[in-house]
Amino acid sequence: MGEASIHALMKDGCKPRVYEALLPWSERLVNAEAELEQLRTQAAGVFVPLDGWHRKEPCVQGDYGWSPVYQRAVEIRERMEAAESTLEQAIKALEAARGYLYNGFEPDNQSRAYHEVCASLTTLLAKKE
Repeated sequence: MGEASIHALMKDGCKPRVYEALLPWSERLVNAEAELEQLRTQAAGVFVPLDGWHRKEPCVQGDYGWSPVYQRAVEIRERMEAAESTLEQAIKALEAARGYLYNGFEPDNQSRAYHEVCASLTTLLAKKE
C-alpha cells in the first residue's frame, strides 16, 4: 500500500483532527513497508553466493541487497572453493605417490617425480593452517 493511497483513505474517512493524529503513523507504516521489502530482498540474496552466482554482479556493502549474512555466505563460498581446489591437488599428489607403490618404484633422492610429490604434499599440509 503506497503512501498516496494511505493518505487518500485517511482523508476520505477521517475528520481533520483524526487525520492529523494518524499522519505520523501512516508515515511509519510506509517506512516499515519499505524496510520489510529491503529485508525480503536481503534474505533472498543470501542464496546467491551459495550457488556461485555472486561473481557475475557482486553486491557490496551499501547496496540495496547487501547484508552481513550475504557477506558471510560469500566468504563461506570462497572457503569452500579453496578447499575443493586443495582437495583436487591432494588427490593428484596422492595418485602420483601411489604410482611409486604399485609400480614398484623405489623413491630415491635423485627422482624428480618423487620430489614433486613431496613438495605438493608439504604445500598442502601447510595450507591446512
